[in-house]
Amino acid sequence: MNIWLRIVVLVVLLGGALACYAASFSSGAITFMLLGVLFELAFWVGLLKTTEHKS
Repeated sequence: MNIWLRIVVLVVLLGGALACYAASFSSGAITFMLLGVLFELAFWVGLLKTTEHKS
């Protein structure tokens, strides 16, 4: 995956997680909290994933 595309995807995931957390704190909805956790988990998995170099 292109490094810039990977960075954009990670920023979008982090933004989605923050938006869901903010929505859950203001409304108290557990669904938004769970979505935030899922987006954050996807962010960390994507951030820690190593890229394989083709030789």
